[in-house]
Amino acid sequence: MKDNISQASCCMNSFFLTIDGSQRFVLNFMPCGDVQINHTMIIIPPFADEMNKSRQSMSLLARRLAGCGYNVILFDLLGTGDSDGDFGDATWQLWLRDIGEIYVWCKTNSHQSISFCAIRTGALLANDFINSMNINIDNLVLWQPVLSGKNYLIHFLRLKIAADMIKVGGAKEGTKELIGIINNNQSVEIAGYRLSPELALPLYESSLRNIKIDSTNIYWLETTLGDSLVISLASTKMIDSMTRNGANINVFPVKGAQFWSTQEITIAHEFVSATETLCCP
Repeated sequence: MKDNISQASCCMNSFFLTIDGSQRFVLNFMPCGDVQINHTMIIIPPFADEMNKSRQSMSLLARRLAGCGYNVILFDLLGTGDSDGDFGDATWQLWLRDIGEIYVWCKTNSHQSISFCAIRTGALLANDFINSMNINIDNLVLWQPVLSGKNYLIHFLRLKIAADMIKVGGAKEGTKELIGIINNNQSVEIAGYRLSPELALPLYESSLRNIKIDSTNIYWLETTLGDSLVISLASTKMIDSMTRNGANINVFPVKGAQFWSTQEITIAHEFVSATETLCCP
């Protein structure tokens, strides 16, 4: 019922934002009617197939937040979705530039109060963007953030190894060899995605540990195992490290499926509801 209310109370328009001659597809959700909009939420999507698994959840979140007065921006990075380019054209720096252009567009369209909702590897992109631009946003909402780009890339490379294992002759390369190929300035094909060195290597080097946010409220949403309300030990250690570096982190355990990795599309209702509660008091 709440979904229907949120959808009925928000409007949406789509457009293409031109960045260096190429187009980025943008969905803009907002309250319908003559409503004063004081806050903007930019949703930063996750990586490769995780973005496809998360698309419906991101759209539901955008409608929910627009229903309570937010201007919400949902966009496709270069080489993904309906934006120009192939995935193999994407680089980490170009994705950071995409976020920057979206941020500037919001600023120039009188959206002064800006927050980010970053999903999975989107947290690493948000971190690098905030650090490189030396800005503070109002709120940073993290959905199941990836802690280490290195660990994430190694896991992603293992998809290729697993696929090669079932071929005649088996896998010819392990993760060490694949990273060597990437370091040798060559792309690799993984699960239908061509991964460029310019995307893979900065991802490999990225970490939330380096976050440099002083006044931003960070809301950390993470699934828990079973009936437990305890997040993973790795996340707890990372949060402790970030807190010692001055980050203001509020942890919210979420009971729900691992929507980014389920075989069938699973909508992250629990994450959406928790974010709505945090952002729409």
